[in-house]
Amino acid sequence: MSAPAGAVSRVGAEHVTRARAPRATARAVGLLFLISYATFMVGTSMLEPVFTANSELADFAPLKAQLVWGSLIESVNVFAILGIAVLLYPSLSRAGKGLALGYVAVRVLEGAMYFHAKVSVFSLVALSEDYLDVGAPTGTSHLLMEQIIRADIAGANAMAAVGFIVGAPVLYALLYRSRLVPRFIAVWGLVAVAMLAAGNIAQVNVLDGFSPLMLLFVPIVLNEVFLAVWLLAKGFSAGP
Repeated sequence: MSAPAGAVSRVGAEHVTRARAPRATARAVGLLFLISYATFMVGTSMLEPVFTANSELADFAPLKAQLVWGSLIESVNVFAILGIAVLLYPSLSRAGKGLALGYVAVRVLEGAMYFHAKVSVFSLVALSEDYLDVGAPTGTSHLLMEQIIRADIAGANAMAAVGFIVGAPVLYALLYRSRLVPRFIAVWGLVAVAMLAAGNIAQVNVLDGFSPLMLLFVPIVLNEVFLAVWLLAKGFSAGP
């Protein structure tokens, strides 16, 4: 006995809906990867005075608009980071629920640390304004607070970097296991993260001018951009 035409139609529609959902998720993740990179690079370049060793407390208040906008733009990166983790979780959990939860957790840590650093930039600007209002005296508590806030920003950014370096291998291991993307992308990513970790251990600072060690950062940038474009164009693979 053949199935009723209406039942066949419903089954077909459900199959199409299920097929479209992962494709839409993959495209959203790919777009968020690109948004994350774009906002991080633009925001970081605008916040460069905060990370430059020869900048002084009096320098920040006149740059208030630049620093505030830089922080807001880079805050978009925080939401992109969280969005990537949340959207990937259902697919990654099929390859290992514990690892997938761990990936979400470290990305939340990374995002929280970046957000904390951005809030601290606002505090630094407010401190600079107050410092100028009282005549920019030397040897005041303002200068001590500046050092504390700048150390806080540096520490938060360092913790965010640790979150990425810990989380990225988990992501690539799950991508390799699940075959959501071709395995060469996952292997490339694992090698790239190892190179990134080496660059961080060597304390390479991209704001200090070019150094050959900066090339250690290139593979992970190329990999994540390639992964983003792949997800936008191809979506997730069917798996094994």
